[in-house]
Amino acid sequence: MTATPAERRALEAVVRCGSVRGAAEGLSLSPHTVDETLDRLRRRTGLHTTPQLAAWAAQQGWLRVEPVEHDE
Repeated sequence: MTATPAERRALEAVVRCGSVRGAAEGLSLSPHTVDETLDRLRRRTGLHTTPQLAAWAAQQGWLRVEPVEHDE
């Protein structure tokens, strides 16, 4: 099971931006389109949340999740 290029772009953008709205702006799409794209991926994978999708994608080897550095 793999993700389509559109699903990959949407998930990568949401992970990078931290929100559907931010991802949509970065991709020049509507938030509804990004959300629907991720919903399609959730249904196919049986996963329920974006963090679950991100973990799955990282395990598949196509999404690299960088640790967040916090200023102290």
